[in-house]
Amino acid sequence: MTVPDRDWHNFRRTMARLEAWGLTDSSVSIHLAGLGAEQVSRLRHEAQHVGGVGPTDYAHPSDAAVRQFRDKLKRLVKLGGKDLVVPESPALGGFGHRIHGGLYNLDSLKHLEVLIALRRGGLLNEMMRTKDRRLIVQVGPGWGGFALQLKALCPNLTLAFLCPPESLLLSSVYLMSLFPDARCAFHGPDDPEVDWANYDFVFTPGADPPSLVGPPPHLLVSVQGFESMTGMEVSGIVEWAYEAGCPFLYSLDTHCADEPDTTAASVFGGAYWSHEIPVMPVGFDEVLDGLAWGATVEAQAQRAAQAEPRYRNVIGWRRRIR
Repeated sequence: MTVPDRDWHNFRRTMARLEAWGLTDSSVSIHLAGLGAEQVSRLRHEAQHVGGVGPTDYAHPSDAAVRQFRDKLKRLVKLGGKDLVVPESPALGGFGHRIHGGLYNLDSLKHLEVLIALRRGGLLNEMMRTKDRRLIVQVGPGWGGFALQLKALCPNLTLAFLCPPESLLLSSVYLMSLFPDARCAFHGPDDPEVDWANYDFVFTPGADPPSLVGPPPHLLVSVQGFESMTGMEVSGIVEWAYEAGCPFLYSLDTHCADEPDTTAASVFGGAYWSHEIPVMPVGFDEVLDGLAWGATVEAQAQRAAQAEPRYRNVIGWRRRIR
C-alpha cells in the first residue's frame, strides 16, 4: 500500500469510528467530512481552522518577516539546545519557512517553547532517558504537532488524547502517517478499558478522560487545549488527574472558554501547586522586535510598560494535601 493510499485508508477508517460514535453530524465540519483522497494527501492545508496556522501565511513572506522568524528560532535553540529541535514534517502537505534545510512555522516554535519549559521544569530530560514506559495525557492535541515533537524525542511514551472530534480526525491521521508502525487505540463512549502500556497513541473523543488500565499518568498537558473548555470541564479533568495520582501538569493557556477573566492556571491551583517557567520575553505568537530585545534604555523602558505576554508556561506539582 502506498503512503497516500494508507493515509486515505486511515482517514476513512477514523471517519467511520466517529460515525459509529454518532459524532460526525454536529462535530465534524462538512468540509472535512467531504474530503477526498487528494485533499487528504495535503491534510495539513485543511486544518487551519483547528490550528490557526495555514500555508498561505508562508507563501510569499517578506525578507523582514523571515528574518524575525529566524531570529526567534535561533533564540529558542540557544535557550533549549539543538537536541530539542524537531522540524515540521513535509508529510500531508506540511509547510513553513525553509531554514537550514528544515521547515518551521509558528506552531513549530510554539511547541519548541513548550519543550524548553518542560526541560527547565525538570520533566523533559527524565522522559527522554527513561526506559520505563510513561503515560502522557494531552488535552486537545490540535492537528498533532506537539505530539509529533514529544514522541520523536521521547519514543518510550504513550500519549493519550482527549480530543474534540475534528481534532481526533486530524491528529490521528497525521500521527499514523508519521509513525506508521505505532500501535493506536481508539476509545469511544462505553468502550472497555484500555491497557495503555500496549499502545503508543490512545485517541478519545470529547473531554471525558478515557478508562485506562495501568500505572497513573505521569503528566497532563494542555497546549491551548483548556481554552476551548469550560471552567467546569477543566476542573473535572484536573480532578481526574489528581485522583489518578498524576504528579505533574503543564499548561500553555490564557483562560477557560466560558470565563474570560479566569486563567486556566487558577482553576487547577487547588490541586496542583503552579509555577510559571519563563522562556521568552514575548508570547509564542509575537516576534522578537527591538522592544523585546531591550537593546537600548528606551526600548527597555517601553518593554517594561507593556503588558506581560498573554500566554505563560505553567507547570503544576501535585499537592499532597489540599
